[in-house]
Amino acid sequence: MPFRCARGAYSKNEEPTLDELLAEPAVRLVMARDRVDEAEVRRIAAETRERRKRLSSSRRMESS
Repeated sequence: MPFRCARGAYSKNEEPTLDELLAEPAVRLVMARDRVDEAEVRRIAAETRERRKRLSSSRRMESS
């Protein structure tokens, strides 16, 4: 079977944003089934973003 390139919104090797993912009906259905709250997903994403920033800045300071 020949390889087929992706087509559509993310065909240029782009990743969807969190807002785009959370707006997808299929994602909403799975979240509802699993009783996952959107606010909790956003809180975890924000916490992860902050931890990565702190880690990145501490590594830069160590290498200086």
